[in-house]
Formats: sequence, structure tokens, C-alpha cells
Amino acid sequence: MLKPEVFFQLVGNGFTSFWKIGTIHGSKWSLTMAKAAEKLIVPNTEMTFTVSTDPKRPAARKTIERLMWMQPQVKKDHSMLQRRRKQKDIKYTLRAGRVWFDRPRATRTVRCAKGVSFTLNVTPQILNDLKSVAKYLDF
Repeated sequence: MLKPEVFFQLVGNGFTSFWKIGTIHGSKWSLTMAKAAEKLIVPNTEMTFTVSTDPKRPAARKTIERLMWMQPQVKKDHSMLQRRRKQKDIKYTLRAGRVWFDRPRATRTVRCAKGVSFTLNVTPQILNDLKSVAKYLDF
């Protein structure tokens, strides 16, 4: 079966006909901009990404936020906040004769919103994550 990347379908339109990149009849494959953009993501390089559209699925939003957490400054902020939560922000309570700790939740320092940019060192380990959310990112 031919893949859409190499297949051009001739579509008739009245008296004229034109070439259109499309899907193979009866196939679920289609050529999208995201698939074309995936080829531009090169491992072992530093790339800047911008969120072009808000992801509709929570899983895609969380993946983009996890990728944003990999920035060096964000890592530093998270480690400082983690140390503070571990040392100062603990609430101690006595319960059933023993001490219970109540640590607050981690602070969200970055949010996935339209127009937000972030720079990453693209490694082979995160390549699949970037490809899965490539349709929401400009680079």
C-alpha cells in the first residue's frame, strides 16, 4: 500500500483536474502538517518551541508542561521550591499517637498556554514526546 507521503491523488473537478495531496481511497492515513513538521525535529540540538494552539486533550497539555519543566531555569526553580517545601512548609499534626506530615503540593511554575515559548536541548529520549505534541507547537 502506498503511503501518503509519496502518493499524489489526481482529483477531477469538472472540466479541469488538479493534483492534490490527499489520502489513499479507503485508507486512514493522511498527510498533515504535523507529520511534515516531525521531520524538522533533530535530536542533539537546542530548539525553541512556541505553543501555537491550546491542546484540547489534558494528556497533550500535561506532556507540553512536562517538556517545559526540562528547561534549566525551571529545573532550578523546582528544586529550590522542593527544598523549601521539605524544610519549612511542612505542617506537623499528631494523629493516633504519632506525628503526621502534610507537605503542600508542588507549585506549577510553567503553564501550557497559547503563545508561550520554551527552549529545550532535544535528546533522543524526548523525541517521541515532541512528535506526539508537534501539532500544537511551532518551531
